[in-house]
Amino acid sequence: MPMHSPLRLMLVGSVVFVGAVALSASRWLSPPPTLDASGLETVSGRITGVAVRARNPQLRIWLDDREDPFCSTGPYPAEYPQDALDLVAVGAVATLSFPKSELEAPRRNLAEGFSFREITSLEVDGSPLLTLAASNRWSVANHRQGRIIGPSLAALGAISFIAGWRARAQPGEGKEAERAELPS
Repeated sequence: MPMHSPLRLMLVGSVVFVGAVALSASRWLSPPPTLDASGLETVSGRITGVAVRARNPQLRIWLDDREDPFCSTGPYPAEYPQDALDLVAVGAVATLSFPKSELEAPRRNLAEGFSFREITSLEVDGSPLLTLAASNRWSVANHRQGRIIGPSLAALGAISFIAGWRARAQPGEGKEAERAELPS
């Protein structure tokens, strides 16, 4: 029995193709998401916790009296100065901003099970570590990547579908082949 059935290849290929076409359409038809100062909420406080995740780099900061962390998931570490982690320490005073839309509905990290707000600008003890301009620059670059990845995934889905279709249409496999081998 083949490892991947032709119908499964066709189904997966179809789902990937449709999803990739939707991703491509959204990236090609919409402008890159950028923010201005009027769309941001700014908070200040003493840093009570810092965590850096190496896999899928992410900087997490907890401020006084706030249960959920603030995270820099996209621009970190590329848009930060090299010595940024030396400044981000427990006890330092941080001023950061995040989208106002996340006041009522913070983002959710489903893999690790916590809510967070995305950092769009960060200043620690008076030193700017991430500016709104740098955050917007990263957002535009990420949007451009989606314009490349979407069609690539659509092509992969189409190839998978075609491979399943061809495997299904090939003579000599399945019950037809077993019947053909039976003596008359």
